[in-house]
Amino acid sequence: MRGEALGPVKAKCPIIGEVQEILKLGAKIPLIVCGDFNAEPTEEVDKHFASSSLNLNSAYKLLSPDGQSEPPYTTWKIRTSGECRHTLDYIWYSRHALSVTSALDLLTEEQIGPNRLPSFHYPSDHLSLVCDFSFNEEPDELL
Repeated sequence: MRGEALGPVKAKCPIIGEVQEILKLGAKIPLIVCGDFNAEPTEEVDKHFASSSLNLNSAYKLLSPDGQSEPPYTTWKIRTSGECRHTLDYIWYSRHALSVTSALDLLTEEQIGPNRLPSFHYPSDHLSLVCDFSFNEEPDELL
């Protein structure tokens, strides 16, 4: 059955199962999977990406001071229940094929401002994650 080994993770992040199915067909293409996964680094979605057979690494984790930590936040907003600061957005990439050469710095608390996100200067409630990648080998040799 498709995605059976993923259990409850597939329900939260079906893209993992879909990509694994494509790769079972013999495609060895370099992958970049990014987006708002609505999951903190401690949740199963993040753990599954990090330990999946896709051999993916998190770009912003790699670029952290210790090389092991996700950013402290990728969204920071004020709700009626209080201030919410979470890491929910990620850029995952094929570590066998790609290397991160640079990344956009995340905004500081001072840059975001006291009203948090969204704001006049930053119209999204999530920060922009941007990375430059280079191929580890010639692209034709990866396929």
